[in-house]
Amino acid sequence: MTRNGTRDPEAFIKSEGVRAAHHLLLAELPKLGLTPSHNSGHVQAVRLHDVADRYLFSWIPNQHHLLFYVRKPALNAAANLRGSAVHRLPRTSENNAGEVTSRLETSQDAQAVLEWLQDILPLPD
Repeated sequence: MTRNGTRDPEAFIKSEGVRAAHHLLLAELPKLGLTPSHNSGHVQAVRLHDVADRYLFSWIPNQHHLLFYVRKPALNAAANLRGSAVHRLPRTSENNAGEVTSRLETSQDAQAVLEWLQDILPLPD
């Protein structure tokens, strides 16, 4: 499944609410200084880089949710970021790599991510 010759992470999404969340994030994140790009690996994902080109956040589209990641470079940049993410993001957990993940199912969930990012960005170098 491709879009302009590249794999399309949106192709996995079956839920309209998840598709709306995906579109909202893609539209609003550049306004916060994050550049979305699609990865070239096996897992379909959207990567988010800041103005210093640090790969800080990402999400993986699934059929009925987006799995949003607060990646290690972001967690290492600000000591209080883990606690803030766990407190403010919907349905959080920690993966085996020690990253915070958040399960997004609606545009309201995506809005919570945007509001959190607006409060914490830019991260220190």
